[in-house]
Amino acid sequence: MNKTIYPEYISKNFKLSEMTATLFKNVDNSIPNDKVYNNLVFGCRYVLQPVRDQFGMPIIITSGYRCPELNLLVGGVKNSAHKQGRAADIRIKHLAPRQREKLYKLLCANKYTTQVLWERNKVTQWLHVSWEGV
Repeated sequence: MNKTIYPEYISKNFKLSEMTATLFKNVDNSIPNDKVYNNLVFGCRYVLQPVRDQFGMPIIITSGYRCPELNLLVGGVKNSAHKQGRAADIRIKHLAPRQREKLYKLLCANKYTTQVLWERNKVTQWLHVSWEGV
């Protein structure tokens, strides 16, 4: 079966490879279909890129699209928007509390954003953001 080859840059500052990256090398986390790809493009162009432009700092994607196997391995919920290409976990290095609040508010104010959550584990914290699908 031939896999579709999608363009690497899906917005000015976001690459498809960072939206599909995983530390689990034995997991094929490639884009399964055009719908997932289009959802990722939509989120990068209409949610993440505008926030990056307004904030003026790089946004680091720690998790974007997750195939069902990867979602299970990382402990994602069964109906995760990540599996549809409609979510990303992000962070920005060295944010003061006031900057974190501004970033959170910018994401919440975006008309395409459906959810923004501060999440954390024992090591780090990040923002989960999800958006409407196409």
